[in-house]
This record gives sequence, C-alpha cells and structure tokens, in this order.
Amino acid sequence: MKPIEGFPDICITTFSKKIIDKTAALANAEVITNLVSANGLNPIYRIRCAGRDFALYCSRVGAPASVCEMEEVIAMGDDKFVFFGSCGVLNDAVVRNRIIVPNGTVRDEGTSYHYTDPEDELVPDPKMTEILRSSLEELRWPYVAGKIFIQFFFGADSMDEEVWHSNDLTDYGIRSADNYMKLAVSCGLRLSCA
Repeated sequence: MKPIEGFPDICITTFSKKIIDKTAALANAEVITNLVSANGLNPIYRIRCAGRDFALYCSRVGAPASVCEMEEVIAMGDDKFVFFGSCGVLNDAVVRNRIIVPNGTVRDEGTSYHYTDPEDELVPDPKMTEILRSSLEELRWPYVAGKIFIQFFFGADSMDEEVWHSNDLTDYGIRSADNYMKLAVSCGLRLSCA
C-alpha cells in the first residue's frame, strides 16, 4: 500500500453497509479508492461535513478482516478513526435508546493478541472517551458505559427476556443512521483537534 495524496486524515467506519450506502448517497460522496479482498471491492468514500473531509467505508465483519482494512487505510494516509456498530443487549432496561460508551474490553478473539500482550487489559484512551462523551452531551444523546471493544455501539437485539426482540438489528441501524453519523462526525471533528 502507498499513501494517497490528499487522503482524509479522519475515517468513519461501521459494519453496516446500509448506513455507509445511505450516507454516501446523501453526502454526494466520491470514491477515493477501494479495499480489495476475496469478497470483492469495498469502496472508500470521501465525504465533506462541517467544512472537513472524512474517509468513509464499511468495515468487514470479524476482527482479522476489520484490522487488515484499518492497516491498509492507515497506509493510505488516515490516522484517526471513529468506529461504530451494533451489539446484542443483555439488560434492555439499562441500554434502551442509549449509546454504549466503552470503558474496558473483554478479549475473546485472536487478533488483539498480535498487538499487545495477552495479560494486558485493554481500556480506551481517556482522551478519546472524553471526546465521545462530549459529543454525546452536545447532541443530547443519552448513554451508558460498559465493558466492550473500543468503539461506540447502539443496542440492536435484546436477549434479556424469554422472547427475543430484534429492535434495530433487522434494519442494521438504518432507522437511526443519520443520528449515528452525526455523532461519528462530531467525534471526528473533536478528534482532529485533540
């Protein structure tokens, strides 16, 4: 991989192709380049929000694929990332209609062990957490903190009752995509000043 001249230094990515496609269409995005894998081409878009260029792409599901793409985007010229996605909820009363802000991780995959020692407990950088909390407060979006992988999540399906509730899982978050993107852009703008 080689650097791409003029590549935005802030990247927003999520695991929902529907959210990326919707945002790219609304923002009149241009394709900068493509990530290439056995699954085909994955476009990286340039969008302009609040007078700033952002890179935008749909991250592949799975830690190895996601990290591989991130490494490629870093090589292209990006050095700040805002990730978001969905997660299952085990206590719907606590999480309902709130963003989940990570305060720690539970390592249950193999990829992170290539970046840090197995005994290390990973916690988000306090400065990055403050950026996310400040953006949430500015947008008046309620949130809770929880021990998860580093990014922000919206609660998708709920598994805390006898009956499964699909909630936002069935539409992959598209119902609230604009709000998730506003939060991601707000975080990205704050990140550029950090």
